[in-house]
Amino acid sequence: MATETATGGHKELQAEGVILLFELETVAFAGRKRLYDLLKKSLTAAGVQLSPALFGRYGLKPTPEQSIASLIENAGSGKGDANKISAEMSAVYTRDLREKAEPNEAITKLLAAAAKKGFMLGALSALAEEDAAAVVAKLGLTADIKLLAQKPDEPNFPRADVWLKLLKTVSKSSRPAIAVVSSQVASKSALAAGLRVVVAPDDFTGHQDFGGADIVVDSASELSVNDIIATLSVK
Repeated sequence: MATETATGGHKELQAEGVILLFELETVAFAGRKRLYDLLKKSLTAAGVQLSPALFGRYGLKPTPEQSIASLIENAGSGKGDANKISAEMSAVYTRDLREKAEPNEAITKLLAAAAKKGFMLGALSALAEEDAAAVVAKLGLTADIKLLAQKPDEPNFPRADVWLKLLKTVSKSSRPAIAVVSSQVASKSALAAGLRVVVAPDDFTGHQDFGGADIVVDSASELSVNDIIATLSVK
């Protein structure tokens, strides 16, 4: 269980029992970049000339289907069947994550170090449960990570209640908790859920406003277990 010890006039949290939550596809894996690369050619048939700026404006939805539909609706020429393209490319994206994607090495090391210290880990996914389980297994910490897979039905995902649900999935008792996220939406909702927040944005979210977050890093390689403990130690 998490405990505190007096250090230099403030209490420093001990690692055992701390809860560390993270977004599976977009933090542990470069999900947005992989989707962008997959869509760049495939959306040409729908009249979408995809660019990073265009993807950043219309493609940052919680699921591939929502991203693709938004891109076609707002930047397409009206050619092609949007529903068919969305379904096909969503399947391609999921298969890519399951079979080809490699996890972020820095995040894998952070999670392994956290588990060794006694952290309780929780992953949040917008994939179907079977797919999310296959992806999280690639982190090599299946026994240490509790998974919440929840297919979003709205564009503002995850909401605060989803983070709270993941917290309860990881532990029924109240413990110090922090979330590692990659976007403004996830940061704001985690803060609303009462979590401390670390933001590791990607190429498409780096420009967003992360006001309120405890830490914002340019790269996940900058994060350490000690950083997380120190952040949670500050009231």
